Amino acid sequence: MSQTTTMKLLTIVTENLLKEQIITLLKEHHITGFTISRVEGEGSRGVRASDWEGPNLKIEAIISPKELSKSWNESRPSSSTTTPLSLG
Repeated sequence: MSQTTTMKLLTIVTENLLKEQIITLLKEHHITGFTISRVEGEGSRGVRASDWEGPNLKIEAIISPKELSKSWNESRPSSSTTTPLSLG
């Protein structure tokens, strides 16, 4: 009999500028398998005016709900004035 495990899809859409910071954060949380795609889109702020900052990226990882919850709790902003990059 096969056993199934429920997993969660973590999707992050970001500017190319934050790519290395997000990869570092994922690896710090032992998320070592992920896919990075260049993406385009339009939203409430409209279309990007230029591509000088590089393309938008979509980073996807399949992780367990337990790992997602643990990563979220560890990455939540503290009471300091800066807000750390979080997985939430």
